[in-house]
Amino acid sequence: MKKLFSLLVCLTLILGLCGIAFARFETEDADEVGYVDTKTLTEDAANTIARPCYIYGVQFYAGASTSYVNIYDSATASGTIRIEVSEATQGDWQYYKPAKPIKFDTAVSVDLTGSNSVVILEYR
Repeated sequence: MKKLFSLLVCLTLILGLCGIAFARFETEDADEVGYVDTKTLTEDAANTIARPCYIYGVQFYAGASTSYVNIYDSATASGTIRIEVSEATQGDWQYYKPAKPIKFDTAVSVDLTGSNSVVILEYR
């Protein structure tokens, strides 16, 4: 009977600790793995994402040679460039994935050059 009681106590402790460990996923942290939203753009867009967010990756298709995309932390596409992705060869894709997500405190605005260029933002 003591062995059965000890076994039940051990199982309860183990399952309880697992529950505490998994409960952390209820709070969001920029470094955690999870779903991200995407936004696809084919032209300049001020206030692309009109809220603070984290950028997890930028996919860029160069529609023309020497195309580039500049991404700003502002409601307008001006100020300090936070992310810049470029591609010298027409028709090639460039994927930028920072080691840690980049926090944008205000909003996200995009300055896209090159006709037929496409940018896909991965954010949360």
